[in-house]
This record gives sequence, structure tokens and C-alpha cells, in this order.
Amino acid sequence: MPEYDIQLDGIDFMLLPGSYKSYPDGNLYVDSRLGRQILGDFTSGMSGPKLNARNVPISSFYGEASIGSWPAQWPIGINAVGPAPGRVASGYTYAVDEPKVLVRTSDYTFIAAGTKLWRWDNSGAPTLRFTFSQPILDMAVIRDSIYIAFGDAKSISRYTDTTQAETVDEFGSTAYASRMATLGSGLLFQRSNIPTECRWQFTTTAGNGATRTLDGQALGMVAYDDQILVATALSIWSFTPAASGSASIDFEHWGVISSDGLQNSDDYAWFKVFQGRLMAWRGGRAMLYDKQRGWWRHAGLEGHLSKGAAIVNGWLIVSLLQRETMTP
Repeated sequence: MPEYDIQLDGIDFMLLPGSYKSYPDGNLYVDSRLGRQILGDFTSGMSGPKLNARNVPISSFYGEASIGSWPAQWPIGINAVGPAPGRVASGYTYAVDEPKVLVRTSDYTFIAAGTKLWRWDNSGAPTLRFTFSQPILDMAVIRDSIYIAFGDAKSISRYTDTTQAETVDEFGSTAYASRMATLGSGLLFQRSNIPTECRWQFTTTAGNGATRTLDGQALGMVAYDDQILVATALSIWSFTPAASGSASIDFEHWGVISSDGLQNSDDYAWFKVFQGRLMAWRGGRAMLYDKQRGWWRHAGLEGHLSKGAAIVNGWLIVSLLQRETMTP
């Protein structure tokens, strides 16, 4: 018997025990078949949506619902295979700079590419909204304002799209940042000129905030459970605002992902909350935090390199270079 559970695009995969279910006879509670179950090439119609019934007609209508198939989120489909997005070139260009960061506010997605800020509303090509004097490294949103980080080149600016205007030196001329995250009306940023320090800024008054020192450079930030978690190569730290409107912040060691020594250059290429669950890329693996047990576990996805991830329409889309083929 082949030593794999599912074969996708000619590549064999083993599934994490307990992570995958298949009830092809339509029974949601009892799987009547014994022995190992293996899924191979997709059959006609399997690229369309499925229901838990055998008599769903297969037609071109169902096939148009998506451009690919993935293992389905249980219990959505027969044979646990359902529609999923696939990689398609959009045809949109951003001058000569590669898009680096995107944020969502109001009805738009804002995309940073070099010094330029583009706006996209999922209809037509993105439009250029503003050109800054320095390349953008990171962005964060508070209400209808976008806060822009430029590293050592320039202090934090604030951009408002309604007026297409930039407010320079938003937190003073020494507020240099390379990474940012927001919680409520507060902003936490890594000081690019002092990479081991993070500063919490609640108001626009220069110098009004709290600074804390980490055990290394911040590699990832994410808002989770009324706090901002900051990951370094060694630890995860939590920043919790002491009170609404207060410049002070509680700071403590939150935990670690793994003690097995796995460290890669792309650790925390993404650090996100997906469907209420905390996830991170660490040691060439997608890791999932089990809140009930208080530990991290393998989420079932591995790769040679990840450049990032985005949450789109209920899917966690990961940019990944496969170990088996060294292809995206």
C-alpha cells in the first residue's frame, strides 16, 4: 500500500493524525469503511462545491465555483475535498517595486510597494494614492488613519486617505519604526534604531509612551486576546495596555513556541490570528497555539521557505517554497 494519505499535483503527503476526516457514504457520525483511506487524483467535478449527499449533480456550474481543489474544512464536502482558490496572476503591476505590506481599512485594501501607496477595492486595477519620500517598511491602522513605518530613514507618519495627506513626525522626530501593531487606539512599534526596544504610543504627543526592552529583535507582532504579542528568536512577549487612554503598559514574558532548537532565517515570516486561533511560521513549520492546553502544535504544513501569509475570505493563504520540489 502506498505510504501517503493524499496526493496533490503528484506530491505525496502524510496527514497529521486526527486532523482529517472523510465520510464518503454521507454518514456524518460513522465511517463504515475499515482500513486506510487514500485520496489520489481528483475526479471529474471535484473542483466544485459539495454537499453531504451522493445525489448532488455534477455540472459545469459547480466547476466554475473555484479554480482548484483542496482538502475541505470538515464537514463541508463529500470525500473531504472542496473548492479553493488557486494561484492566478492578477496582471496588475506596481511600477518597479515589489509589494511588501498591505492593510485593510473601510472598504479598501492598501498596498505598499516601495515609496508608493496603492488602493484596491476588488474591482479593477489598484490606484496610486500617495508617494512618500522613503520606502515603506510596515503599516498599521487606527480608525481611518494609516500609520507608516520607514525604518531609520524617517520617523512614523500618519496618512489619511480622505484628504490624501501625510502628517510627518506623528510621534516626534525620533520615533523610528520598522514593525508595528495596533490595539484599540494604541500603537506598539519596534524602534528601528534600537531593535530590541518596543514603544507603546497612545496619543500623538511626542514622548508620551512606555518603552520596554526585549531579549532580541522583534520578528513578528500580532494583536491577540486584548494584548499585543511580540516574537523574538527566543521568546514571545505580551504587551497589555494598563488602562484605556493610559500611556503605561504591562509587559511580561508570555512563552515560547518550541524548545527543540529549530530556528530558520524566515521564522515569523507571518504571525497571525486565523479564525480566532493564534498561528505562526517557525522552524519551517506552521504552528498552531492550543489555548486550552497552553502549548503549540504542528498545524500540518511545512516548507523550505515562507515569505508571508494573508487571510482572504476565510482562507489562510501562505506563500511557500516546497521542500520536495523547491517550487512555490
